[in-house]
This record gives sequence, structure tokens and C-alpha cells, in this order.
Amino acid sequence: MQSPGFWTSHYVTCTDPADVARAAETISVSSSGETLELLHFPRGEDVPSILVSPGSGGHAHVFAELAYLIHRLGYRVFVMPKHGGRTVDQLVVRHRDVIGHIAARYGDRLGVYGEGLGGYVA
Repeated sequence: MQSPGFWTSHYVTCTDPADVARAAETISVSSSGETLELLHFPRGEDVPSILVSPGSGGHAHVFAELAYLIHRLGYRVFVMPKHGGRTVDQLVVRHRDVIGHIAARYGDRLGVYGEGLGGYVA
């Protein structure tokens, strides 16, 4: 994971970076023998979740501010890690595993937002 100083100074442009950093945490999800570290903006139990899936060149922290703003609207938000070096089939499996993890722990009220390759896979 990148240090908060880097991503908050480079990717957070309209919100107080300290607020975004305080609200963010990471969770680990297993997929095909790999541990994925997802950026997570938690909420209470009875709220819908949103999974954000970056394009092939993006990583989770590029979407930290967007995820934080969605979180402030009352959603639990997760951001997939960088996709690089994987086939579309492998990415579909990763997404399926992450969605299954979220649904099992937080409920099946789940939306997905994707960009580029992340949108195609989603």
C-alpha cells in the first residue's frame, strides 16, 4: 500500500485529505490463492455497498476521494486493487470472489462501478 502522504497529496483534490485518510482502511480478501488488499470505507450494518473497479492502469488510491464521497452519502465502499498483469478471465474470478466476500459479510445490496478494464470485467 502506498503511504498516505503520497496518495493524499496526489489524488485527493477537493476534500480534506486527512478526512479521507481517517475514513479509509484496508481489508484482505482471498482469491485463487492470492490475498487482495482492498481499500475500504466502512459504514454501519444496514447500508448498501459499492465496489469500485479501476481501469488497467489505476490503483485503489486513485479512487480514494471518489470512494470517500460516495461513503459520505451513506454507502459502504470497497475499491479493488490494481489489475495489472492478469487476463480478463483471471480478473472475472477476482471480482467474483470479492463480490462473494462482500455479500457474505455485509449483505447482497451491492452495486459495482468500473472504469476501463475494471468496467469491462464488472
